[in-house]
Amino acid sequence: MICPNCESRSSTVKDKRLVSPQKVVTRRRRECNECKTRWTTHEVLAGNIDIPEQSRRSGEKET
Repeated sequence: MICPNCESRSSTVKDKRLVSPQKVVTRRRRECNECKTRWTTHEVLAGNIDIPEQSRRSGEKET
């Protein structure tokens, strides 16, 4: 991602959360490695992609 402040291409993701209940929108908090500016991106899954359920060792399903 390009920093909106200094236009550096070096950034790290500080926080990632699923925004919608259907798990199609991901919100990421990013921080520029050069100027330390933080910004938010909202990323949307394109198309109909089936996301498989994950299960824990205990057998409990994760959605």
